Amino acid sequence: MRVLTDSLQDPYVTFVSDPGEQGANVTLTIHNVIQHVAERALEEGIVAAHAEKGSVVVMDPANGEILALANVPSFDPSDEKPTQEEVEARLNTAVQAPCEPGSVMKMIP
Repeated sequence: MRVLTDSLQDPYVTFVSDPGEQGANVTLTIHNVIQHVAERALEEGIVAAHAEKGSVVVMDPANGEILALANVPSFDPSDEKPTQEEVEARLNTAVQAPCEPGSVMKMIP
């Protein structure tokens, strides 16, 4: 740990220098066909429900792999000067928005 102090020895900056360590490999489990179908179904559902936004996550229950994840509205990550609405659309509500477990654990007829 390194602490920078002023002339009265009051600290004004503290930081830790850590070289880090090698991590584990990460494998993307998104399935391109399932992703495409999920995105189209979500867009159709948004239009049918007259909703402003929506999210969908498709997961393999056997192993927990995420096969598809989509949000509407979406955004173009290459846009260098996004509008405020585009900035808000960058939030990944499928994984960041809190929801009660009871709301997602219901059986669908």
